[in-house]
This record gives sequence, structure tokens and C-alpha cells, in this order.
Amino acid sequence: MKFELFSRVAIAEDLPEHNLKRGDIVTIVEVLPANALHLSGYIVEVFSVTGETLDVVGLLETQLMPLRADAVPAMRELAVAA
Repeated sequence: MKFELFSRVAIAEDLPEHNLKRGDIVTIVEVLPANALHLSGYIVEVFSVTGETLDVVGLLETQLMPLRADAVPAMRELAVAA
């Protein structure tokens, strides 16, 4: 599935290296061309519930999924490294 610039999408899998979990909602801020393996990529911005930018991350198309009308957003605290 191709996603459009500035669309909101969800993370499709847990990504502990970025402190992201499946279902976290992010915004696409850049669309990257397909690479030699024909994998499309995106730069996404991760926001807090108050609108603060938490991170900007590069992800593959397969790591994202469209938002669903039957889903409910939720709030979670980010894990802080000890």
C-alpha cells in the first residue's frame, strides 16, 4: 500500500529500537523512493498527545498500516531507560 505525504498511519509492528509499538499513530513527513529491493520507505514524525514532536524515524512501507475506522486511539507513556 502506498501512503500519501502528511497522512496519519499506524505502526504495524513493535519497534523497540525506536520505542514504538504496534498501533502507535505517526504522520508521514517524507516519501522515499523505492530502493534496489523495490521497498518503499517513509520518514514519519512521532508526536505526543499534546502535539510535541518526540522523534523522526525512517521506516519501510511494510512497517506501517492504514488507520481503521473501527479503531480507538489510546494513550501510553514512553518507557524511559533506567
